[in-house]
Amino acid sequence: MSSMHLQVENTHCTAGQLIQGCVSWTPEKESKSICRLELELLGYEQVTSNETETVTEGNLHPVTRQRIEKEILVKFPYTLHSFAHKSDAPSNEEKDLEIEKEENELSYEYPFAWELPSSLPSSFHFTTTHQTFEIAYQITARAISTQGQVLFHETVPLHLQAARCIPPGQSVALTPRKVNILTNVVFPRGILHWGWSTPSDVVTTGSTIKITLQGENCSQVDLKDFVVRLMETIIWKSVGSDKIEHKTERTIADATLEVNGRREWLSGNPGAVMAPPTTVFLTIPDDNITCESYPSGNILRVEHSLVVIAQTATDRTTNPRLSHPVYLVRGHDAE
Repeated sequence: MSSMHLQVENTHCTAGQLIQGCVSWTPEKESKSICRLELELLGYEQVTSNETETVTEGNLHPVTRQRIEKEILVKFPYTLHSFAHKSDAPSNEEKDLEIEKEENELSYEYPFAWELPSSLPSSFHFTTTHQTFEIAYQITARAISTQGQVLFHETVPLHLQAARCIPPGQSVALTPRKVNILTNVVFPRGILHWGWSTPSDVVTTGSTIKITLQGENCSQVDLKDFVVRLMETIIWKSVGSDKIEHKTERTIADATLEVNGRREWLSGNPGAVMAPPTTVFLTIPDDNITCESYPSGNILRVEHSLVVIAQTATDRTTNPRLSHPVYLVRGHDAE
């Protein structure tokens, strides 16, 4: 039985890297004449949306429709080997002799080496309740007959990381500032004077970062806790809509510091006592994260930020927040 096997030396690769592999082809005596072996590198961006609407045909009932918007980022076909003459392809007699000698089917190997484009964005998968954003890459090998038919094919997915580009990094210090606290959006309840800092705006996956809080509560409401979040934001557009940008957010990591009952964070803080520096530790996961901003098709860019939220202990009262953009890099790239 004819068979084909595609092997890639390293399926986790970086844009601009040389990728190597081999296609093994084992023909059978009765197989159709093979014209060539092809390889194709394919990279695409896809946004899948599930939209629920009510159809007014007979009884009212919701119908979920799926819309897929796909854009090709790279498509590079390559002829790995051409059987230009019949003598190039193994004859049945030659195969029979080889099988008798080795008691195995004769297998032909065709190695390849490709240099990936250096400008490609990272592989990416981001899922929300109603949408999935994806950037994916794959290499496909095909055996093509003289009639142009695909006789055999095999696909190997690639996990691609964008070319390494790590900024030097600098400390983040949001000095204490005055933020109004409101009830029901309009009624003032006083001022929270606060800020936070962290050693660097370059955040590494798999690491634990330190955020230091400082301030004083001059408002009429108690503070319950501080929530620290690393947020990932996708800025994207729909096909046919060049001007309208959409934002979709998710939380990558979060941590909570309870301060309920601490004097400096209570309402009516006597003498407006400044809180001593308080530390929160945030652990960054090392999976399912894209680590750079990039321009591509419908997905315009990916941004990351550290957000600190001061949560009050009173309902219907605003929770002040302070945020700062950060640059997210993978742990092995930062070494």
